[in-house]
Amino acid sequence: MDFIRIQFNEDDWTIYLVNNDDDVLDEEATAEVVFTNKEIYFRENDLSLSTILHELWHVYFGYCYLRDTHDLGLHDFEEISASLFEDKAERLIAKAKISPERLKILKANKKGE
Repeated sequence: MDFIRIQFNEDDWTIYLVNNDDDVLDEEATAEVVFTNKEIYFRENDLSLSTILHELWHVYFGYCYLRDTHDLGLHDFEEISASLFEDKAERLIAKAKISPERLKILKANKKGE
């Protein structure tokens, strides 16, 4: 499994590029964030900006440290999400735009082996 390293929120993360038929991800999943391990997995067949943005949202949302919170209402969730977007949107989008190119290079190198 090939990978690149990238920093999010001052933490080192590893982004893995997995084969389309690999069983690391659920069969129907194209990508997944494992926040506790600081890892993101992408299938080769979906390196789209929208997929990368989706997964990076999970990364940054994880830094809200809400995993043990059970009594949030919709308004609370909306405010948390809006605050996160206000604070991290530009950084998240910038990282997402670099990631597809780095992953496509990784994919091309992998095919040339």
